[in-house]
Amino acid sequence: MPAHVFIIGETGECCPGDVDLRAAPMTVPPPCRLARRRFRRRRGWNSRGVSVILGALLVFVMVVAVFGLVVTKGVPAWMEQNEASYSQSAEAALNALASNWETQILHGGPVVLSTSVPLASAGVPLLAAPTVATLSFSPRSVGLFESLTVRQGGSTLYRANLTLGTLTLSVPNRFATPETFRIQGGALLQLPGSGGGSIVTDPPISLFSNGSAWVLDATWMGIVGSPFSVSGPSSAVLASTLAQPATAWSRSNGSDGLSVTLTIGSFDACSWYHYLTGVPVEAGLGSADYRLTPSSAGLVACRSPGAAPQMVSLELTHLGSVGLTNATIDLGPGSGGG
Repeated sequence: MPAHVFIIGETGECCPGDVDLRAAPMTVPPPCRLARRRFRRRRGWNSRGVSVILGALLVFVMVVAVFGLVVTKGVPAWMEQNEASYSQSAEAALNALASNWETQILHGGPVVLSTSVPLASAGVPLLAAPTVATLSFSPRSVGLFESLTVRQGGSTLYRANLTLGTLTLSVPNRFATPETFRIQGGALLQLPGSGGGSIVTDPPISLFSNGSAWVLDATWMGIVGSPFSVSGPSSAVLASTLAQPATAWSRSNGSDGLSVTLTIGSFDACSWYHYLTGVPVEAGLGSADYRLTPSSAGLVACRSPGAAPQMVSLELTHLGSVGLTNATIDLGPGSGGG
């Protein structure tokens, strides 16, 4: 059996080996301490924690993206619809107000009527505030008037001159087109932006044929009172008072010997010119029986900031009958507004 010795290497470790006893002295080797190799266990990657973090980040990014889409696309569309709906309700309220005036004048009462006018659109909760309108009244202004003159031959039979009191509702829409509604002379005007507008509700003027002659019926109303201005966010109540009983005047020639001239002085000359152009045309009156001044729409200055009022007039000839009602309405803020 071969002899075994332990050889201590340069590293201090012991290792068994087979040696030739003839080449090594017979000595007892010192005890040998075997080196222990230590191993560190590497911790595994926590994939579950990473998934939770990535999922939270993904949800956050999606929430931000959806919120941005709502703010940039949804809110403008929502508010545009709200503003359009408000414009419709405001127009309906102003129509009701003008209708109340005609009721008071033609029926002699009630002496006082109240009308509620909304002053703000709906908003978008937490994202967009309502659009707030301003309602103002100006009883008189230089250059604003309406007049009516009736003639027969070279004689003046009747003349009425009224200051054109004006009720204005300004709607500064932020998403839809800004609009202005205005009541003048019993007519409701709608003015988009700062350009020319149109008359959406006609004044109480009627031209028609009774089969044998042309007839003009008109109600000439003056709107008076103290100036005021109110704004949202809810509604305003307007009180209309019939200041005095309406007066009526009529004349029938039996043929076609009467002529009438209607003249309007207004900042909104475009609106009135288009309306007066349509009165004889829609009635079917021949072009030789009426005359517009100015002679063409191109000569009418549409409303613009700083522009002066302009006069437009319509002369009707060869009328057989004329009936006129003249009245004054006192307008002011009422009680009960929200």
